[in-house]
Amino acid sequence: MAIFDCDYLDDVNCSEGTCSYDNTTCCFFCEAMREGCDDICPHLNVDAVRHCNLLNSFEKVIRYKRENKELPGFYKDNPLNAGYDLFVNIPTPIKIAPGEVVRVSLNVAAEIPDGMVGLVFQRSSTYKKWGLKLTNNVGVIDALYRGDGDIWMAELKNETDKPVTLNPGDKICQVIFLQLPSIKLEEVEHLGNKDRGGFGTSFDNVIEFKKR
Repeated sequence: MAIFDCDYLDDVNCSEGTCSYDNTTCCFFCEAMREGCDDICPHLNVDAVRHCNLLNSFEKVIRYKRENKELPGFYKDNPLNAGYDLFVNIPTPIKIAPGEVVRVSLNVAAEIPDGMVGLVFQRSSTYKKWGLKLTNNVGVIDALYRGDGDIWMAELKNETDKPVTLNPGDKICQVIFLQLPSIKLEEVEHLGNKDRGGFGTSFDNVIEFKKR
């Protein structure tokens, strides 16, 4: 069976994960379409973007391991949730003083597939319940960060004026996995667009919006 099992790939005799046109795996075939095709793929005579989006919709497998088997790894209690919850793995409760920063394990290491990234956010309730914030706002987990010892960590700061306690197994972060586009950077002398400006060049209040 092809890596991506769909009617389009069946039409091009794709089997055992190899495309008969260029003798590469189907995922590379899709990449070639994304980079090399115009609006219509010459092999399949279908819209290339539609085809690639179809392939991207297939389920990705991310292998992971838990640092502590007594705690969950990734957890999603509803398939409509965008993120997977992550849990603190610490041996005993930690008391965090006002303004103090602590670094804690999130109990997982993972093999994120090439072309994907994991973005770690604090949960919406993290500040409300503990008064804690991620010091880097968003953690970026690259696909190359994939060893057994590459345990995901979170650095948290107590933003309150009182000590707070973090307990083993507290659910404080979430990760969202995203597919990355294939990028080719090209340096030029001029961009060919008018300067828009920034830092307040648009309207600031709905009253101004109504006047537009």
